[in-house]
Amino acid sequence: SHDVQTSIEPSGDLVLRFENIMLPDSGADLAASQGYFCYRIKANTGLMPGTRILNTARIFFDNNPPIITNTTSNMVECYDLGDHLIVQDSVRLISPFSNPTSQQWYLNGEVIEGAVWGTLYPMVEGVYHVESVFPVNCKITSEPYQFDLTGIAGVETTSALVYPNPARGVFSVRMSGPVGSGAVLAVSDITGRTLNRSSVVQSTTVVSTQDLSPGVLLLHLEQGGVRTFLGKVVVMAE
Repeated sequence: SHDVQTSIEPSGDLVLRFENIMLPDSGADLAASQGYFCYRIKANTGLMPGTRILNTARIFFDNNPPIITNTTSNMVECYDLGDHLIVQDSVRLISPFSNPTSQQWYLNGEVIEGAVWGTLYPMVEGVYHVESVFPVNCKITSEPYQFDLTGIAGVETTSALVYPNPARGVFSVRMSGPVGSGAVLAVSDITGRTLNRSSVVQSTTVVSTQDLSPGVLLLHLEQGGVRTFLGKVVVMAE
């Protein structure tokens, strides 16, 4: 309605200054006594569905205390987050979604029990996809991803011998090459969640299955900041 100077404070607050606006008294001229401005805001990229954006204005007249308006609330609705492509990192699949409320992996259209994390170590060939749920009942599904074992380095590695396999009670992992000090043998499930970590002090490491869930588990050697896939072991119920 009048000339205005705008600036943005380091805090992110938008400041508008109507210098010498000289509005008449509302009793003398109601229409002319009102000042206003129009604006539009481009939201930050990457806002997750369900995010609430709150806005409040403080209006200052001369040196008087501010008049504080009501607070508006806008919620980011379900929208297209962009590419939904699963990324393969060696033998690991990575979900394209960040910070969902929940997510679930599927193989050939069937639920993979317990696969509810951002990464998945696929054990068989097939078509994988992940379904993620965000607030405001927003459900987004990735593009299907065809996983093939052929040509994937490390899936059928010969760098370690695991025996007995299947295992009940204990199993041993014998390294075929030298292992440096501080090396750790990590046991994880197919989602990449670490279940057991054992220090490797000699060529053969014995692992107890007492605290491990039955099923197919993955073995990795961690040393010098590098994590190497060794193979898998099938743990049987006691």
